[in-house]
Amino acid sequence: MKNFSVALLLLTATIAVQAAELPSLDATVTYDSKFVSHAGVTETRQFTNILIRRPGHVWMERVLPAQAQEHADEHGGHKHFDFETSTQHLTRTATGAIRAEYVDRGQRRVVFVPPTEYSVSGFDGSWDNAAAMVSEKTVKAMPLSKRVTKVADTEWREESRNGWYNRVLWSNGQKIALVVESGKTDGSTTRRTVLELRPATAEAALPWKQLGTYAQMEYDDFMD
Repeated sequence: MKNFSVALLLLTATIAVQAAELPSLDATVTYDSKFVSHAGVTETRQFTNILIRRPGHVWMERVLPAQAQEHADEHGGHKHFDFETSTQHLTRTATGAIRAEYVDRGQRRVVFVPPTEYSVSGFDGSWDNAAAMVSEKTVKAMPLSKRVTKVADTEWREESRNGWYNRVLWSNGQKIALVVESGKTDGSTTRRTVLELRPATAEAALPWKQLGTYAQMEYDDFMD
């Protein structure tokens, strides 16, 4: 009877995690930011990622222009691992355990990063933040906005405090943030993230299924 009870508890926990899986989707994610320094210098930044989300997988790959790729190839032998240009691949087991790997396509290697080194890679350890851009719990804690949306099954949420604002256009159907806006109310800092859905990648073509010949490495291999 004891073994049955333990098995039942494990099954219940597994079902709960599986029920929380987010819908599969593919998307292009564009990030724009602007910062005005105290010296009046305005700095802008823009980059684009490809997001592929499947049960148990989050794949976030940087879109690199040709000139950026050439620059990366020139520095391919550098000892330190380049997290900015590598692809983040997160996997989650039925029990909720997360594994973070980073894929370097140029060098054909996959680098495992332990939780103690997440800050180095820029990963905050949150599956929901990676899979949905912002966790649904965080979004739903924000007040509903008066902004009108023409996108079906979406809603704007926003908050402002201590000179900062946050706004999110949340898709209730896709369970993901379609737009995330944040910054200072004086306009000196602004950030905007826009997500556009793409046609789904075929099952056989999912990128993490193409890594069989890649070298498997540990982040410690790049430590001085």
